[in-house]
Amino acid sequence: GKNIICTCECPESCPQQCHNLLDTDRQHVIHPYTSMTDPLPTFPVQSAKGVHLKLNDGRKLIDGMSSWWAAVHGYRNPVLDNALKEQIESSMSHVMFGGLTHKPAVQLTTKLLQLANNIQDDSTDYHHFTKVFLS
Repeated sequence: GKNIICTCECPESCPQQCHNLLDTDRQHVIHPYTSMTDPLPTFPVQSAKGVHLKLNDGRKLIDGMSSWWAAVHGYRNPVLDNALKEQIESSMSHVMFGGLTHKPAVQLTTKLLQLANNIQDDSTDYHHFTKVFLS
């Protein structure tokens, strides 16, 4: 079978590994913002830090279309990476939120509500937030 995992540890083998990775990706992964029947090309990312992405072929890019997470905090933010490691080691990495809950989510919700309700501005329309949407 094909090697579908591209580790890019050896530059000489990277093009073949990326080719297999991209074939598998194209056959089995639905990407946002593109057609399901004739998708745009994808570019394998080897690493990410701050606003920069390093592609498997060695090119470095500034991520100008990042998710809200990366746009606000950057990739590999040490505070967020440490919080993630702590949560993974102590309880779980992720649990689907449909019909379920867990202590870290409730704690985060409480903190977000405290922060949102402590915002002081000159607006005459003051809103007291009571709910947070987590997905």
